[in-house]
Amino acid sequence: MREWKKILDNGEEGKINVYNDIDLDGPPPNFKYIKTCEYGKDVPKPEDISDFIIGCDCPGTCDNEILCSCSVRDNLDVPKSFSYNKEGEVLITRNNIIHECNSKCFCGPNCPNRVIQKGNIPKLEIFKTKNKGWGVRAKELIRKSTFVAEYTGEIIKTNRVAKRIKKDPERTHYIFDIDILGDPEYSIDAYKKGNISHFFNHSCDPNLEVYCAQCDYYEMNIFRLAFFAKRNIEYNEELTFDYIGMEKPGGFFKNGDCYSVNTQSSISSASSNLYVVCHCGSANCRGYVYKSATMK
Repeated sequence: MREWKKILDNGEEGKINVYNDIDLDGPPPNFKYIKTCEYGKDVPKPEDISDFIIGCDCPGTCDNEILCSCSVRDNLDVPKSFSYNKEGEVLITRNNIIHECNSKCFCGPNCPNRVIQKGNIPKLEIFKTKNKGWGVRAKELIRKSTFVAEYTGEIIKTNRVAKRIKKDPERTHYIFDIDILGDPEYSIDAYKKGNISHFFNHSCDPNLEVYCAQCDYYEMNIFRLAFFAKRNIEYNEELTFDYIGMEKPGGFFKNGDCYSVNTQSSISSASSNLYVVCHCGSANCRGYVYKSATMK
């Protein structure tokens, strides 16, 4: 356990604690803690496409959304704006894409439009729950719309997902399709490598929301996934997100054998025997984390 804490300290500047007063279980075996995503076979890295990346020419930091080329508009009827306010709180709705400054921008690393890239997470604790395995709780007040963590893992081609799950069925719970623009080409596999978001549990009444973000991958189907606080999160409150989120645009579906950003997805026949009981304890608990489309 002490060795695991040392690894976490090196990865997140000492902001993560580990606590287990339930049993003698240690960290997941063969799990590699990574702060940023790694790239699988046939997945282009940012440096491979650097010639196609265009950055802003704002001096110092970006503070003028009209002039900055990295600020965006959801549609032509609204003015251009940054994805964050000056406090780093996300402003856009979660079914829209966050646009951050990139490696070609003239602004420096302290630019307020680099929230996810900075990776500044709040104080958190990985703890053993009574009936849900490991979980994560806040060790300080987290304000609504604040960045909490990026979902990291290995970025792989989506056509490799089925083969991986066949080999390790438990991997099902840790793979996200990146399909906000339609049929996915890439997925993030956090089964054997990832960060603290690997330990976020499900809730039917979650306090986290997931956003897609563009940083160095412009005009490609690769996005970074980031968790932001859906509401104020109190000290010692567990951090959760909805593994399904069917009723809300921008939510997550159980799409075949992996989580999905696209709300138009449906559960495939590959999951026909899948049923996981929910233990979130919320007042509006559905009774299951996810189930197949054939189950009523």
